[in-house]
Amino acid sequence: MLKSTKWLELKEMKFPAKGIYGYVFSHEIRCNGRIIAIMPWRKNGGKAFYLLRNEITPCWDPDRPTMSSITGGVDPGRTQEETALLELWEEAGYHGTTESVGSNGLPRWRKLGACYGTKSTDTVYSLFCVDVTGLKPKHPPGDGSELEEKAKNLWVLDSLIGTAVDPLVYILHYRTKHMIERTDAERRRDHQARFQGMMKKVGKMLGGKIG
Repeated sequence: MLKSTKWLELKEMKFPAKGIYGYVFSHEIRCNGRIIAIMPWRKNGGKAFYLLRNEITPCWDPDRPTMSSITGGVDPGRTQEETALLELWEEAGYHGTTESVGSNGLPRWRKLGACYGTKSTDTVYSLFCVDVTGLKPKHPPGDGSELEEKAKNLWVLDSLIGTAVDPLVYILHYRTKHMIERTDAERRRDHQARFQGMMKKVGKMLGGKIG
């Protein structure tokens, strides 16, 4: 270990046999290198909108807010799902459970796997998306910090995702959009299969064959 604070450790890895002679990286002590990231989304007029935070991230720009994802460190004794629910409430104002079902009969919450942030940290991000279509949010209480009190939430279309500087926004959007498209395709196939099955039954009733 090269340096340690209550928030962060700076480590150096050496494995000459593996060609590693001094790889320096950071480890987030506050959450033991585990963070969740969520992308709330909703359908409106047949289009998908995604919720981002417009907030100041001091190490990026201490004066200008930037669009970023909803994230939170996983505290000891708390699960990833519990952390995701807490952050969704604190930063977006939505209450719920990870078992909740939307009006379409499908789960609102989906796990989107995990990813790393950069090659200079060992932090692992567990990714989630949640369908909040039809839900009415309350005022987000935040975590009590001044920066969160100043932050604002923005609903954006695909076309604005590219203006974000937070890399997590891109992977969350990619995986969420892919999940939405896959789910929509599965629903269309299911609907078509049910329709064809119904038409065959009607055909038999009429003594003929339809479909």
